[in-house]
Amino acid sequence: MARFPDKFFFPKMKNLQLSEFILPKTFSYHLLKSPNLENLFLFRCGAYMTFSSSDNESDLDRWAKLDEADICLQLPDFNSDGRVSTFVRMLSSVKILHLRDTCIKHLRYERNLSQRLPKFRNLKHLELGLSAENGDIGVMACLLNCTSNIKSLDITFADCNPGETGLIPKQFELLFLPPSLKWIRMSEFCGRANQVELLRLLLNSEILEKIIVELDYKVMDPDLLRELRPSTSSCLLEIRHSPITAEKIVRRSRELDPSTIRCRLQRNTRISPMDLLRSYDDDM
Repeated sequence: MARFPDKFFFPKMKNLQLSEFILPKTFSYHLLKSPNLENLFLFRCGAYMTFSSSDNESDLDRWAKLDEADICLQLPDFNSDGRVSTFVRMLSSVKILHLRDTCIKHLRYERNLSQRLPKFRNLKHLELGLSAENGDIGVMACLLNCTSNIKSLDITFADCNPGETGLIPKQFELLFLPPSLKWIRMSEFCGRANQVELLRLLLNSEILEKIIVELDYKVMDPDLLRELRPSTSSCLLEIRHSPITAEKIVRRSRELDPSTIRCRLQRNTRISPMDLLRSYDDDM
């Protein structure tokens, strides 16, 4: 893994994409000197580095033109020193934000996370990589509480194996959906107890218009969706999978209200954040 230079100065830079770099301690300090930054992609970066901790409010709007950020940081240890949240604070102006599962794991260990995160006033689409740990759902709740104009949420479940771990009551108390949120997609859904409970909770939302569930065909048992009860809301549940599995879900999940389900009999396809936003705008 190569080491990124300790000092750099790119005042006119608009796009930065780094993969598997060791980022120096001064990385965030020098990167803030690129006020025209529009797209930032950090993939598997950050081993053995620490971000300089700063609560300078002037840094929050430094990247006012930031359209999209995709962050996958890998630090050598998990602690509560606020290294990852300090960097996330600088992304407050972003419109499309991807936080991979490695970032979420670090945020899970931070104390007073909700107080350390910024207000994402421009954020329209949020994509999160969540593990099977309940703490990850708590991080998602904190992030959603910091948004006011978000339209779509994309959840990708990582390291997914079926299990019996359910959501603890506090998870339900923390989860608040902004009124602007209309679409949620859940990918690699394998049917863990906490996933099913989360889906059931979301189906009861009065603000959501559509939930898309893309099943992990390797481990997903369609019978696990039988526990879901019909929702009184107008939210549409769309299940995506292969034709055989989709038909089995419709046949076995008789306790679901058919009027709230539309199965796409096709193989999984990836949807870009902009596609979700365009689809929502078209419906409006």
